[in-house]
Amino acid sequence: MTRSVLLLGESDVGKSHFGAQLLGRLNQEAGALRMVGAAPTLQPFEAVVASLNRGLSAPHTSRDLYVESCWPVGDRDGNRMDLVWPDYGGEQLSTIKTDRRLPRAWTERVNSASGWIVMIRIGNAQLSDDVFSRPLGPASGDVAGERTFSISQQAGIVDLLQWLMFVRRTGSLARVAEPILLLLLSCWDELPPAQIASAPRQVLLSRLPMVSAFVEANWLPGSLHVMGLSALGRPLSDQVADEDYIDRGPESFGYVVLEDGCQDPDLTLAVRAFT
Repeated sequence: MTRSVLLLGESDVGKSHFGAQLLGRLNQEAGALRMVGAAPTLQPFEAVVASLNRGLSAPHTSRDLYVESCWPVGDRDGNRMDLVWPDYGGEQLSTIKTDRRLPRAWTERVNSASGWIVMIRIGNAQLSDDVFSRPLGPASGDVAGERTFSISQQAGIVDLLQWLMFVRRTGSLARVAEPILLLLLSCWDELPPAQIASAPRQVLLSRLPMVSAFVEANWLPGSLHVMGLSALGRPLSDQVADEDYIDRGPESFGYVVLEDGCQDPDLTLAVRAFT
């Protein structure tokens, strides 16, 4: 039976740009993986590819666009898998987290997948204030109704992983061997120069220590991967075309950051661990 891998991420983590750039690498057949069949639909990514070919970033995905795309990919040794994008826009995932309900189709995908890829826009990840960095004011100064509870980004990511584990009924008694988990830290080029040169696990630990501790504690070492991703390689405007992008083609840009910190232009390496 063909293995399947779910690619998950909320809106604004760069899924559309990654998908368009990955699609180009797969069709070129110059990297570790290639397409080994026809995807039922590539419609969500076609407009993004067109924008990149014009040297422009793609507009934000419509909140009303709910499309599942399934890509059959494989390597030269005959290993293959289905790379599944169950929620192109990322809004369904947000709704699931809010409503605490998982549709039947999602439940089946989560239970049958041999791997999960969770995209996190690491450049936006910052530690929240705590009692040490921002001491509490006098109790008498609190006014009812002024403070509203907001879950931190770290807690939100851990909550998502716990939710997926609960649905899968895994990780409660022993560390997880399957599904394999890849945390893909997107928009790597937005990081400060010192962190751009670091290994992804070090960046995850410094920016999202709670997430780092959670996955390290719950997954077996061989079943946990952390990689970086810069799908575009550099920022693009949605108004002013990048002539270099037009001249050289989008496939000349973008890279993944391997677990040892080395950068590689073959974006298919971000999903090779699952074949």
